[in-house]
Amino acid sequence: MNKTLFFVFGTIALLVLSISCNNQKSMQELIQEEKKAIERYIVNNHLNIINHFPEDGKFGEKDYFKTSEGVYFRVDSFNVEKMAEANKGVTLRVKSVHYIAVSDTSIYSLESIQPYSFTYGKSQTYSTTFCSAWAIPLKYVGEHSIVDMLVPSSYGTSENRSSFIPVFYKGVTYTNVDAPR
Repeated sequence: MNKTLFFVFGTIALLVLSISCNNQKSMQELIQEEKKAIERYIVNNHLNIINHFPEDGKFGEKDYFKTSEGVYFRVDSFNVEKMAEANKGVTLRVKSVHYIAVSDTSIYSLESIQPYSFTYGKSQTYSTTFCSAWAIPLKYVGEHSIVDMLVPSSYGTSENRSSFIPVFYKGVTYTNVDAPR
């Protein structure tokens, strides 16, 4: 009887384990879902993706530059007078954060986040709450520039990367370029 119970419970446990394993998505499936969510966001919001950064820094209302990293951004306010340099401090503020749900078209929003200071070009100084995509526009814009960004999870915070959640950042404003850290 004990052998029979052991066999029955063992079989049930293996069946449950195999079903739960089959319900988990592979990394490739998660990446594809995220890619589709970003594409859906672009289509639903009528964004125009451009492959070259405008020389004058002027973007149309729906124009978004796609970087080589796969981050999309548009410049709302452009300044090249005080550009960020490697190993210099930068502070940024974000007006709002929108988490793009991969499984459907809904978006989860958060209004503004605390100012964040970092050393440009020194990834080891970025914390886990730092979105590495925030540094990318600094190749093109300077202090007091404002950008909106559509960020794949691979360039997001550690939480975004682990959950494959793309994020839209509205009103990323760069201030205090060269501020001491």
